[in-house]
Amino acid sequence: MDSTLFVPILISVLQANGPAPLEPHQAENIYSCPKFTIPVDGCTIVESDISGVPDKLENWFFDIVNEVAEEYTDECNTHDRNYWTLGKSRDSSDQQLRADFKEEATESWLEKLGPEWTLVKKAWEVMAGVPDDAYYFPRQQDAYNTYTGIGKKVKANQCFETAADLPIDASLLNVAKATFRSITSREPTSYEEFDMVELYNSRDGGNLNNFRIAVDAYATSKINVSGPEAKVVVTKDVGIDQSSITFSVPQYSADGQKLETYVRAFGKDSKTGSLTLSFKEKYDYTYTISGLVVVTDENGNSDFKKFETQLKVNGWCSNREGVACY
Repeated sequence: MDSTLFVPILISVLQANGPAPLEPHQAENIYSCPKFTIPVDGCTIVESDISGVPDKLENWFFDIVNEVAEEYTDECNTHDRNYWTLGKSRDSSDQQLRADFKEEATESWLEKLGPEWTLVKKAWEVMAGVPDDAYYFPRQQDAYNTYTGIGKKVKANQCFETAADLPIDASLLNVAKATFRSITSREPTSYEEFDMVELYNSRDGGNLNNFRIAVDAYATSKINVSGPEAKVVVTKDVGIDQSSITFSVPQYSADGQKLETYVRAFGKDSKTGSLTLSFKEKYDYTYTISGLVVVTDENGNSDFKKFETQLKVNGWCSNREGVACY
């Protein structure tokens, strides 16, 4: 019985306008998913009753806090992003905000002597006393909806993004992968990682006990299910006359049968499991090369891996344009 491993490698290359490497964000994204944009709006002052404080003094307090709030925009934006990070607990988010506030409010020796930290700390305490349903849980639900929405596109091969590329607390993903690995004795595929993230309840508030139980059941169902691991080996050969870069996919075998590989880039097909790009330039140039590897095993189960690397091509004439060649 013949088995086939399908491995398309899609490459795009951007050429820099000089010898300096391109920034990663300038590289073309292969099959990029919709951007996970987290809305931030600086500091939202939560005006609530302060126990034991007269209304007049309370109003004065919030007036002062509103005046200095702009100084803490970066700290508040970080707090917004933390609330939007799936699986990140409210307590860790709030404690980070408190530490960031204190650092900003006591930055100089003069500030250490002043009342600003006392005011800001009290504002933080008011915020920390607000119920989870006011801000934290709605943001976690928004994060879950956005995250799983992208995950559904990935599993339908409409775009390619890994679970770790999106805002998710590292501990949540680590628990998923470690639990899966301990039960199946293999790494989860990129698709299976999204399956497991969907099992998280956004109202668990970072408590992973229920999540661990759900992942345990999911992994148990995968014990006898194969799962390939997408890998790519990059080899560079830089010379004066010509430079090249090769992307190769390690051969897989299953049940003693050697699986074939298929590579496609720039409209060219190869069944050797590797792709070589060659470059020859008059002046030095740096290329940012991004691509995608998808592997499918004999049982029809798939995994993918995105990659990005740079290749500096030595010019046969000169290291930079404008220098005379002889």
